[in-house]
Amino acid sequence: MAPEAIRSPERRRDNRDPGPLLGSLVGYAVRRANNRIMTDLGICLAPLGLRPATFAILATIDAHPGIIQAGVGAILGIQRANLVPLLSELAGRRLIERRPAPHDNRAQALILTATGKDLLHEASREVRMHEDRMLMQLDARDRETLVALLGEIGA
Repeated sequence: MAPEAIRSPERRRDNRDPGPLLGSLVGYAVRRANNRIMTDLGICLAPLGLRPATFAILATIDAHPGIIQAGVGAILGIQRANLVPLLSELAGRRLIERRPAPHDNRAQALILTATGKDLLHEASREVRMHEDRMLMQLDARDRETLVALLGEIGA
């Protein structure tokens, strides 16, 4: 292909078009949307010293005080080997506490500290603004439908 064809405005526009096959695939569309959303979310959370995974862990512990590590991993789909360092990071920052689980002395129950709750509250506001920005072209009903449909696929 000639170099001028690569530089032409028409060619640059084509670089954003995935073509008829990929453009018709739900998985491809979800992956592209996920990449854009998660990149922006990471930027949004960085000033708070959080990443999408650590935010999700804090939110899960807040929703299920006393949950054990395996429960967090199951809910979020994070393997133990990846979860342990994330929990250690959060504990080191005194955002969570590990306590003996009442039903299993081999497990540790996880709870948010007051600092963790405050940070989660602040991060939640930032995440809501991020979502509003990312989904501003959708009205409330379309957003609910999107979340419901993605939930069905993920179930």
